[in-house]
This record gives sequence, C-alpha cells and structure tokens, in this order.
Amino acid sequence: RAELKTTDGMIRVMVRYCDVLALTHTGQLDLADKRAAEYANFSSVGQFLAWAIAKIMAGVVATARGDFLDVVSSIEQ
Repeated sequence: RAELKTTDGMIRVMVRYCDVLALTHTGQLDLADKRAAEYANFSSVGQFLAWAIAKIMAGVVATARGDFLDVVSSIEQ
C-alpha cells in the first residue's frame, strides 16, 4: 500500500512537471508560471523534494523568459 502511494505521488509530480514544460515550449509562459506556483502552494511545508521540484519548474519558465537571475535564484535554493 505504501508503494502505491509513492508511485501515485511520482506520477502526479511528473504530470505537473510535464504540464509546465509543455506550456513553456508552446510559449504560454504566464500559464506555466501559474501552474508552477500552484504546485509550489500545493506542496506541503517540510516536503523538501516537492519544494525543490517546484523551484525547478519555476526555473524552467524563467529560463524560457530569459530571466537568468531568477533561474539562478530558483536553482541555488
């Protein structure tokens, strides 16, 4: 049962990440930012892996925008 929960969580993360990537690659950067922020708000305090993935999502969108200072900030944290 615990294995199923872990697998479900991994699938949810990849679906969210791929959603942000797809939106970024199709030029829908505002919506990609919104989805990355929603994931960051959804991830609970203390779930550092989820928080890190949310920061990576934000960094991907910032890269597409050319906001490299934001990228560095997202990745360094």
